[in-house]
Amino acid sequence: MTKAMERLAKARLEERVARARWFTVLDEVQDRTTASHLANELIDGIKDAGSALADKAVDTAKRRPGLVTAIGTGIALFFMRRPIANLVRTQLSKRKETSVPAQPFDEENPNFSDPEPLPHLAPRPTMTEEISP
Repeated sequence: MTKAMERLAKARLEERVARARWFTVLDEVQDRTTASHLANELIDGIKDAGSALADKAVDTAKRRPGLVTAIGTGIALFFMRRPIANLVRTQLSKRKETSVPAQPFDEENPNFSDPEPLPHLAPRPTMTEEISP
């Protein structure tokens, strides 16, 4: 074989090796861009971020428990605002239903139709003479 033929054979061999590497890289890229692989990577990223966030939250809770309690209470009240409002409305409507209606003023009876005076407003008896033993 001549030198030209040897160089041509060597070039063809290098071309085949390069083409094989190219197709290997192309297959890897295609595998990485499939929907299932991208979804798995996304899930792994979310898990890592979630665990880092949880660790940070625990550290913050240890350092400032009052702040965490206040924030948690605020969030709970925000989500429970409608049930709390419904409960208050229910209690107010029950109060209106059970309250005693105001009675009109009666000039003849200044105690507003209550025949007996209230015990704490009744005059106290006073002692006028001493009792000797």
